[in-house]
Amino acid sequence: DIRRNRRFNRNLERKEETLDLAVFPEGGNLVAGLDNRVAFRVSNALGGGLDAFVVLFNARGEELQRVENLQHGMGSFAFVPEAGQQYHIRVTTTEGETGRLALPEPQLQSYLLRAGIAGEWLEAEVMVNFTPAEVGLPSTAHVLLQSHGQPQCLQPVSLENGVYRFQIPLEILPDGICQLTLF
Repeated sequence: DIRRNRRFNRNLERKEETLDLAVFPEGGNLVAGLDNRVAFRVSNALGGGLDAFVVLFNARGEELQRVENLQHGMGSFAFVPEAGQQYHIRVTTTEGETGRLALPEPQLQSYLLRAGIAGEWLEAEVMVNFTPAEVGLPSTAHVLLQSHGQPQCLQPVSLENGVYRFQIPLEILPDGICQLTLF
């Protein structure tokens, strides 16, 4: 019936106008005192990316940084969060819609994973904002790379200046998503 179609179309139009915001701190958490990268997505309720700019604020309302999204409503920024501080982003779309989203609280003692491709290698580092020995942890660890639940590589790593660094040759990586675990 035509009334149901009109109602359905009105509901779709409302969803297209609804702002959906999400943030994705690299490694899963914000880590106090370390340089954190945070990806963001600005979309409508149907998942369509929206052009916008994002402004990062601290709890005092001070503007820390302004970023335009890269494409399809996605972008990123980097900053060093302080322990005990709260942060939020304010988003304004090119159509003038605004939204606000609180970032997760920075972790006081945590690890921060950063990975990227460099030539023929997956290069990664795990930074820490504490001294592992002070909490009874060794300065050596292992990195396990797995895909589809199958181990692909196990590599020992040592902490040097607050960072575990490692490289894995791209040729051993299977297609799809891989998981890195530090233990």
